[in-house]
Amino acid sequence: MRCKRLLYEVYLVPIVTYAAETWTLGIKEIQKVETMGMKFLRSALGITRRDKVWNEEVRNRMDVRGLVERVEEARMKWYGHVKRMGEGRIARQMLDMRVGGTRPRGKP
Repeated sequence: MRCKRLLYEVYLVPIVTYAAETWTLGIKEIQKVETMGMKFLRSALGITRRDKVWNEEVRNRMDVRGLVERVEEARMKWYGHVKRMGEGRIARQMLDMRVGGTRPRGKP
């Protein structure tokens, strides 16, 4: 199981969370990311959905965190990095930027 956990940590997590700092995750995207991670973990443990084992229990058995938690952590790290940037940097300017004007009523 240690080897399968290592595969999860070394291969799957970096591939799935690549450039996650800039993602805007909706409910569907969160579900897709979690489903992909759970599918890998369940197959590594030999557990099917019919076994009725909760996702949290599967993560506890493998001793790993969820992919969405990792994405949120990466986003917070990026936010801190941008906040420490100088005022002249483009990323910092975009973070502090306010868009003027109002949107018209109705459908866009």
